[in-house]
Amino acid sequence: MNRLEIPDGGMPFHGDDIRFIDEGVREALKGLIHLYAAQNGGNMILSGMEYTNTGGQVSINEGFVCLNYEVRYFPASNVSVSNTVGALQALNIQPDNYYQSEGNDVFEDGVSRDTYAIRRAKIVNGLTDSNDFPLVGAWSMAKAIREIVIPEQKETITDFVGSWSSTETVVVNLIGEQAVLSGRISSGNTNNNVFSIPQTHRPTVDVFLPVVMLISGASQLGMFKVSSSGACAVYSNGSEITLSNTDYVSLSGLTWVTY
Repeated sequence: MNRLEIPDGGMPFHGDDIRFIDEGVREALKGLIHLYAAQNGGNMILSGMEYTNTGGQVSINEGFVCLNYEVRYFPASNVSVSNTVGALQALNIQPDNYYQSEGNDVFEDGVSRDTYAIRRAKIVNGLTDSNDFPLVGAWSMAKAIREIVIPEQKETITDFVGSWSSTETVVVNLIGEQAVLSGRISSGNTNNNVFSIPQTHRPTVDVFLPVVMLISGASQLGMFKVSSSGACAVYSNGSEITLSNTDYVSLSGLTWVTY
């Protein structure tokens, strides 16, 4: 193996020393991010890698990703996808290992070998390996830290007033001091209470939020009231409307603060 002599009487520097340093750094980084990445098998987006899709041309900005607990750089990239449903979901992150041509060197035994390995990450279209990591909806460092520091508190609403029911599961999620509602409800009368939310998720004052309703096939705006007592009600232009099981009120995206 080639050997670099250190001047001024220093100890010789061997190639194995570089490998030792490299493995030490990798282990140190693995230890630092293990708590966050372990929730997704050692894979997560650390930073960057936001993407946009314009006519099937996906642009992804540069960033850093953790693959099997190894931190890798991801250079800005472009990839083409079809415009079919789920095309973006087919994009996956995987290791990209190759050797720099300038790193090819002749060793003491006369054999030429690659010495400068590049270890990065790249995007592939479709699964090529069981360890591929999806780009869309990928586990990220930001999500991991948020769940550790400010854990989510999800509550599913199952008790409805009168004939109200859910056509999509109603969930109220407390993230920090912000409550987020999702789901759909139907088969009830507007201007009446529909359900109550847990005390921990209630606002300190009554809030009124605009909602979209589908009534007899036509969309219209309504008002959703979340009271400080927890009672929730739906209103429509000040007059009562009865919703059938094909009508609905969309609750997705309704938010309020709890302070």
